[in-house]
Amino acid sequence: MAYNVKMSSLAEQNVDNALAYYSDVSLSVAESFFTSLNESLLILKTNPFFEVRYQKVRVLPLKKFPFLLLFEVDEADKTVLVLSVFNTYQSTDKYP
Repeated sequence: MAYNVKMSSLAEQNVDNALAYYSDVSLSVAESFFTSLNESLLILKTNPFFEVRYQKVRVLPLKKFPFLLLFEVDEADKTVLVLSVFNTYQSTDKYP
């Protein structure tokens, strides 16, 4: 059964920051990041039960990019809330 994936405002801001950074590097890299992100979000729609890292927060790493999707699953509502798209090059003190 498909889950509804929602992005928090922090996650949207994280994506905007990453896209701005990668756009400065190369438009093709920015497109590749966006494609990788969308592929991961599609995975969450079909199977969101990945590793639990903190209490109820689960983690899915992006392929080819140093980012983690930090998210919670609400099984009753069939929703996935992406809390953050966290850059793993940042200090872990900045985890949401």
